[in-house]
Parts: sequence; C-alpha cells; structure tokens
Amino acid sequence: MDRHVNFTLSDRLRKSPYYEATLKAGAKTFTLYNHMIMPTSYEGAEADYWNLMNNVTMWDVAAERQVEIIGGDAISLLNILLLEISQNSKLVKENMPLLLMKMVEL
Repeated sequence: MDRHVNFTLSDRLRKSPYYEATLKAGAKTFTLYNHMIMPTSYEGAEADYWNLMNNVTMWDVAAERQVEIIGGDAISLLNILLLEISQNSKLVKENMPLLLMKMVEL
C-alpha cells in the first residue's frame, strides 16, 4: 500500500469544505468516507495518537451526516438511545434532563 494513487473529483467523490485547511495543517494521508476525501493522518499514527491524548487536536468531520428523527415515537427512541449511550458517560448522565428538555422543545 505504499503506492500513491490519484483520484479524480466527481459528483460521487468530493473534497471536504475543509480540505485546503487540512492540507495547510499538514495532513499527509486521506481516506474516502461518505464519498468525501477525509484526512486520516497528520504526523503519523503514533504521533497523532499522543497529540490526541496530550494536546488539542482538530479533525475534519464534514463527511458526518445529520439525521432527523421524527414521528410519534421519536422521543421514546431518543430516550432509549441516550440511555444506552449514557450508561458509561458521566457527562451525559449529568446533563440528561437538559438534553431531554431540549428535545421536547424541538
């Protein structure tokens, strides 16, 4: 996998809105995710890991997609999902009432 490959940008493969900024920040390797070119490494796997653990890091997540949960059971589904996530998250547990109130407001 040491060979370099060139991609042709098309409607099915596109740059993230932050692509140029990731190049300026030193992105060295990329992958395809949701039809978008996304950075995967800046200084190498180990250096990126230690930067994540010990410093502030910013990553391009433009390929992530928003979802809308609608319908009569939407709140029930979100409650189930949030409770599942929160079982191991002190932050979510502490803020669960606020999160649920915000969902009801929507």
